[in-house]
Amino acid sequence: MLWERVNKRDHRPLLKTENPRQTLENLMNQRYPTYALADLTIQSRDERKETIVKEALEAILEYTGKGSKHEQD
Repeated sequence: MLWERVNKRDHRPLLKTENPRQTLENLMNQRYPTYALADLTIQSRDERKETIVKEALEAILEYTGKGSKHEQD
């Protein structure tokens, strides 16, 4: 899915290589172990960016204890 998304535009300087798909795979292999250490992750998927942003903001608020599940009546 990531390849389909990044392949749509020509503004990814790190992917301007002879084999951009392999370059992306290499970058993923290098970066994903670090990403796995994050306290909070947002799953990217084929959804409107506004939906993903809304979910990300809600997750941040929930994680920081400022979301609706943590609010007292």
